[in-house]
Amino acid sequence: MKPTVIYLLGTDGAGKTTLATRLARELEAQGWDYLYCQAMPRLVWPFRWLAGRIFLKRADQFKDYDTYRERKRAASGRRRWLTRLYAWIWYVDFLLQAWPKLWRARWRGRHLLIDRYYLDVVVNMGVLQDNDAAGMLADARALERWVPRATRHLFLDVSEETAFARKNDIQSVRYLRERKQRYLQLAEAYRFVSVDANQPADAVLADVRRILSSCT
Repeated sequence: MKPTVIYLLGTDGAGKTTLATRLARELEAQGWDYLYCQAMPRLVWPFRWLAGRIFLKRADQFKDYDTYRERKRAASGRRRWLTRLYAWIWYVDFLLQAWPKLWRARWRGRHLLIDRYYLDVVVNMGVLQDNDAAGMLADARALERWVPRATRHLFLDVSEETAFARKNDIQSVRYLRERKQRYLQLAEAYRFVSVDANQPADAVLADVRRILSSCT
């Protein structure tokens, strides 16, 4: 039987990692692997450093996200080809870091529960490039040539205000809002199953358990 791939996605503060680690402990004995696939900036680090000093003029996204955002959008708009190159370096960075985890788990024939997978990167790059749904889908389809597609996409749907209040390392409510809008643009193409993540963690976990029991 082909392994099931469940992808948890949503904005920062939605509770993805907390939920995934709790689920992983329950599912391990049933043949599941939990993968945290966030790519840390390695290949793109020099570009980020240069951009921060040349184009963003050291704007601090945590202290003044609106100024940071406007400078970033202005720089991206003037240099579309450079922004596109940066995005694809990010994608390659992600693939190089995710591949070993993904293929090791697939080789073992285990089911996968994945957090911080490729659509999260596509959404972030969509904000940077001001991509519409078609542009993000084109990037996602290109990445899917190299990584396994999910069997089910579980979208933890939380209000931006609730998510912002949960964590102290999120730039602003606006940061969350522009990313959530792009997740929702992808929802139909990937048939997101929406989970109310405004609920307490135990209630979210119970909802996800019910969804998993219906697709495995």
